[in-house]
Amino acid sequence: MIFSYAVAVKYLLFFLKDAWGVFNNPYQTIRGISLKKQIFPILFFGFLVWISLGFIVGVRYGIHTGPLFLTFSLGKLFYAAGATFFVISLTMYLIGRMMGGRGDVLSVLSAWSYSYLPTIIWFFLTSILYLVFPPPRTDSVLGQMLSILYLVVSLGLLSWKGLVYFLTLRFALKLNLWQTIRTTVVLWPFWFLYFLLLNRMGIFKIPFA
Repeated sequence: MIFSYAVAVKYLLFFLKDAWGVFNNPYQTIRGISLKKQIFPILFFGFLVWISLGFIVGVRYGIHTGPLFLTFSLGKLFYAAGATFFVISLTMYLIGRMMGGRGDVLSVLSAWSYSYLPTIIWFFLTSILYLVFPPPRTDSVLGQMLSILYLVVSLGLLSWKGLVYFLTLRFALKLNLWQTIRTTVVLWPFWFLYFLLLNRMGIFKIPFA
């Protein structure tokens, strides 16, 4: 038992180091993650997604809502998020290989899982902002400053996620720039239709990937 706890702590420390590296030095870190091909980060991000979705559901419906309804809503969102992760990762792998990629699927899964760092941070920040400054917001100076701050933070996190996307293709699939562009041209229209379907089904109003 002590040994298993020590192993869990070791993997957690490695994960935290890589998570900081994806923010501080993404180029070198994503390359290392692609080579290590670990499953633990995928499982840990799954846990973090479950926590963040539970927080979002609680904020949206209130903690006093019936537990059965909250459990159903959380389960629906979590399964959709999990399916989306694998849809995005597997299509990235398949199209990337068609375009000349030489990586394997576990490298793509482990590298792409770290793209959920900016996603989870964004959802937590927007949920906290909703609690502290609930809509409707006025056209006052404070309201405009909050809107500007929201846009700046959102664009920054989106750029961070886009960088992880590019580095995943670069290191997990070993694509060059031209292969990356061709892969993106094929992938993004498919992903757009996929997220549009989720939106029409009422699961996610904005892409969760």
